[in-house]
Amino acid sequence: MTSLRESWKRTEAHLRRAHESAGSPAINDFHDYLDHNELELAADVLADFGDEREDLAQEFWEALKYAYENMELGDKAKRCRFRIYEAEHGFVEARLTLTGTDDGGRAHPVFTDYRPDWNIGNRTESGEMEINGAPITLEDAQSIPPGGTGLVRLHPLWRDAWMKVQPGAEIAMHEGSRVVGNAVVLRVTLRGQP
Repeated sequence: MTSLRESWKRTEAHLRRAHESAGSPAINDFHDYLDHNELELAADVLADFGDEREDLAQEFWEALKYAYENMELGDKAKRCRFRIYEAEHGFVEARLTLTGTDDGGRAHPVFTDYRPDWNIGNRTESGEMEINGAPITLEDAQSIPPGGTGLVRLHPLWRDAWMKVQPGAEIAMHEGSRVVGNAVVLRVTLRGQP
């Protein structure tokens, strides 16, 4: 059985590795939190730094994910897994508005890792609407209630289908054939984009 002290040391090692992979910049309060064994706060400072910079390698997010997992902070580790995916594949950032329940929308809020389909304007060979999957991360809230609006990042499951999506595009969010929200694309950073 791992002692608490051993667990702290392992978490600290992951945090130091994340810090080093960021190029060891002066990140406010990071070392102070480490020195006082405030490991979650040290990790959060790194995560905030990473969110401000989109040029960090997967190694940064992997080390941070391991630190959060070691501290048993599953939701924060999940966010790191999405950032690892983004480092390789990119993402689509959008402002999402959910359809209200009374207007035929969902009865419950959405959370990070919700996996809807999207109408992004693609058509099948026979001319029918094609919907494309992309899980989301919520960027400015813990959840978005029916009728609410929030900033999200979409993580296309098939990147090539999304290559024509541009900032300003309006896309519909689906659960099956039912439209349950609409989003305005703010930024597209898909890797390998022409």
